[in-house]
Amino acid sequence: MLPVPESAHPDPPLSAGSGPAGRDEPSRQSPAPPPITPVRRLAARLVDLALWFLLFALPGLPDRLFADLAAPASPIPGWVFSLWLPLSGVLYSAVSFAVYHGTTPGKWLLGLRVVSSGGAPVGFARGLGREVFFVFGSLTPLLGLVNALWCLWDRPLQQCLHDKAAATHVIRRS
Repeated sequence: MLPVPESAHPDPPLSAGSGPAGRDEPSRQSPAPPPITPVRRLAARLVDLALWFLLFALPGLPDRLFADLAAPASPIPGWVFSLWLPLSGVLYSAVSFAVYHGTTPGKWLLGLRVVSSGGAPVGFARGLGREVFFVFGSLTPLLGLVNALWCLWDRPLQQCLHDKAAATHVIRRS
């Protein structure tokens, strides 16, 4: 039987480290998706913030702003409203992640999705942890600033600290 030239065999997909003699070769599988720009992430967050404000914060503002002018007493105590704002922000994102398979309305509009380190869409529990870190970390000025800026120098996934805390990253929605 004649030997078949090596070029006649189709090359199977390789992963790093599977080259001859154990040398690393680049992967022949599909390339990694392009990184998400911080501007796109910020725009998605601002869309979500505007939507959250319209749905959850704005309805209670007139009552809080004009509480002294109200007849007998304000129906919503100040401490309830103060707790409601961050809690509603966390729940807005966590519920959106569960219902919309790892995206919020702002992320959907800008073509983004949040996935776990394994690539699965983020559900309610992981989304809740991610947003708790984001919202309550943002209440601490230095941590909020470092969290927001972290994705500028993080490579290769460009994760913010709240992504690292929840083992998530943002990708383009397909």
